[in-house]
Amino acid sequence: MCFVLHNSFLNCSTIRFSQYSWVEQKGAVRSSSMDRYNFKMNLDQEVNDWFKLGANISYSHYSDVDVSDNQAINQGGVILGMLSTPPNIGVYNADGTFTSNPFQDWENPVAFTDGSDRSYKSQRLLGNVYSEVNIIPDLKLRTNLGIEYTNSVYDYFLDPFRTSYGRARQGIGRYNTNLSNFWIFENILSYNKSIDAHSFNVMGGAVAQKYLWENSSIERIGFASDAITTPNAGSTIQNADANKSEKANASFISRLNYNYADKYLLTANFRADGSSSFGPGNRWGYFPSFSAGWRISQESFMPKWHFLSDMKLRAGWGLVGNDKIPGYAYLGRVGVGANYPIGGVILPGTYPSSIENRNLKWEATEQKNIGLDVALFNSRLVIVADAYIKNTSDLLLYVNLPRSTGFSSGLQNVGKLENRGLEFQVTSRNVTGEFTWDTDFNISFNRNKVIDAVGQEIIGGGVAGRGDVSYSREGKPLGLFYGYVAGGVDPSNGMMYYINRNGASVYKPSPEDRTVIGNPNPDFLYGMTNTFGYRNFDLSFFLQGSQGNDIFNATRIETEGMIDAKNQSRKVLNRWKTPGQVTDIPRAMADNTDNSIISTRFVEDGSYLRVKAITLGYEVPRDILSRFNLQRVRLHVTGENLFTFTGYSGYDPEVNAFGTSNVALGIDYGTYPHTRNVIFGVNVSF
Repeated sequence: MCFVLHNSFLNCSTIRFSQYSWVEQKGAVRSSSMDRYNFKMNLDQEVNDWFKLGANISYSHYSDVDVSDNQAINQGGVILGMLSTPPNIGVYNADGTFTSNPFQDWENPVAFTDGSDRSYKSQRLLGNVYSEVNIIPDLKLRTNLGIEYTNSVYDYFLDPFRTSYGRARQGIGRYNTNLSNFWIFENILSYNKSIDAHSFNVMGGAVAQKYLWENSSIERIGFASDAITTPNAGSTIQNADANKSEKANASFISRLNYNYADKYLLTANFRADGSSSFGPGNRWGYFPSFSAGWRISQESFMPKWHFLSDMKLRAGWGLVGNDKIPGYAYLGRVGVGANYPIGGVILPGTYPSSIENRNLKWEATEQKNIGLDVALFNSRLVIVADAYIKNTSDLLLYVNLPRSTGFSSGLQNVGKLENRGLEFQVTSRNVTGEFTWDTDFNISFNRNKVIDAVGQEIIGGGVAGRGDVSYSREGKPLGLFYGYVAGGVDPSNGMMYYINRNGASVYKPSPEDRTVIGNPNPDFLYGMTNTFGYRNFDLSFFLQGSQGNDIFNATRIETEGMIDAKNQSRKVLNRWKTPGQVTDIPRAMADNTDNSIISTRFVEDGSYLRVKAITLGYEVPRDILSRFNLQRVRLHVTGENLFTFTGYSGYDPEVNAFGTSNVALGIDYGTYPHTRNVIFGVNVSF
């Protein structure tokens, strides 16, 4: 459910705008939910003809009840628990406790959704105040101070009776708090000037910003009952922690824009960025960029084709930096909790937790691009094409270190990564008049390659106790699937056999037989939006798709592994049972993973086309609104993720068990799917 109200009015030189919104959503998985409301207000005041003040405030309150995914049932994973729990064990015992799989030591998945009280709440305040001073004509100074304040709480209680884990711990109470503060202070001086056909815009300024985080957590066990759910009712402190961290950045920025007769366009930028993540000798990074545009259609030598409205050629080069690592990361850190028994007494101790690296510096990405913009038929058809090459060097990565250093890994600037791509966008106004139809289509092709990994292999994506799926090495794309080539099921004994590095069939391949078995990177991504309008009605639908990417369906390792007493999918009904049987599902073997190792057996085509959103709207006629002193009322209904066309056998092809990781991609391991939503809304302006 969604409800939005807008309120705006004009009063002399002051413009006020406010917005209120509320969204409540029930998740696709039992007990999951989300509730959010927002409030925004903008204020602008022209004090006089040379001085202007303004403020923007936004407040949001967010709460949710989440469920665990990307984990097996014995780790609390609800999706895999739902799939692998035998359906004939029921949900509750006669005494109200949750049933368990009689052959294994964990409960049914309803215990993970309903057996605990858990809630996350977050309050976020965004605000900024600014002033603009026209020092002289064409010269303006803008000062801006912005803040972001977030306070979040996670509250968890597992009662001491209903679940086996709760009984073993006599209840668990957890309370975690997270407080973050961010401020940014900007002073920007800009100068605009036009002389005949020449136009200039020069900008320069300084920016300072700082992040501060504070976290605390406590966990207690030993609850006498479920009457009091806060940790203070627990008898034993199991864990208590509190920490603080901060990070600061400073920048000097500048930009020059030049325009001659709207025919020749030039932009030059230069910025110097400083970060507390790097040592004194490497704290600052310097990042220039340039771009140029040439409107060819205005040249005298161009034929005056009636169908050509505009044609512009663009080119650019630039450097950008990345410091997305913890603050003061260059320092050797000290860890806590290394307690020592001395004289029979446990004394607190510390230990070196990370290795120092004062040579740590900015990661830099160099990008070169060229583009062409063409508008045809009085701009009813616009085509934009871009080609780019991105080379990232001095990657900030944790690399393995010799054990003699005392550390297993350390943060270093190592490696190079290349991305090459093509992007196309087509916008067309197909039909105009009382009935309108507009189309936007985009498609992108990207190829990435690890140029230098300092001779190391970057692995990740460990699933189902079978090891790591993802593998990146020099000369190859990021996140390739790495495992064994499954040859099929031997009809004589029902065992899965694999093709080793010599091309021979073996039942137990060696680690040297592993090879690339899939690529999660798509051949191309695409999307299309069609918008129709007729009088006061509008209808739009957004399609999104991916083509040529693979998915490693690790969920099937759990549901087709046949190694224990978990429930299995219906596909195992076709498993091998008698000698001579021809099938692609191997035999069931208790406590034996030979038939379900990481292999091509679990790699699937992840291509899909999804109806991402359809929206139907209606604008209430103005002659009706005028009777109620209303400026605008719009009613709309939106359907999200309504249909998905794919050959992938899992719940959702648009998932990744490892979130935003760029080295572990396209892995489905009981991952929470995108949900199908229907949203009703109303927008009102007074």
